[in-house]
Amino acid sequence: MILSNWLASATTSARENAMKNPWTKKNPYLSIWLSGANAVLGATRGQATAQVRREVNSAIQQSTRQMTDAWITMLVPPKAPRKRKKR
Repeated sequence: MILSNWLASATTSARENAMKNPWTKKNPYLSIWLSGANAVLGATRGQATAQVRREVNSAIQQSTRQMTDAWITMLVPPKAPRKRKKR
């Protein structure tokens, strides 16, 4: 009993006397700054993603149009040239 009381008091006093780690302490200014940075980067990422999607869709439409035109010109015979009227 005496030994357990001594151990309990020794560990409690060691915990109380221990130096606190400054890296685990809360910092409200850092939290505010990181929240703002996260908001800005999130908006920027959204705009960049939207621009990439627009470019990809444009490239797909252009390649589809080119392929369709190529197939149509191969399958449909060209029109006969107009004959000139003789005078």
